[in-house]
Amino acid sequence: MLLLWPGLVILHVTKIEELVWPDSLEWAVLFVNGIVGVVVSNLLWLWSVLINYSLYPSLRYSLQSVSNSEC
Repeated sequence: MLLLWPGLVILHVTKIEELVWPDSLEWAVLFVNGIVGVVVSNLLWLWSVLINYSLYPSLRYSLQSVSNSEC
């Protein structure tokens, strides 16, 4: 990322690529996308943990019994 910025400044100064700030609608879309992306991804992660929670104790007990029988 640090090496990319000088190239962008050079392209902007030489008028090869014009860099402009987003307008208010684009900022709103970026903001909503960021908030929804974070909230939805965290809710989906929480839901998957709650759904699959019963898997962990059963795996723990089965692996514990296998390791105890080998000792």
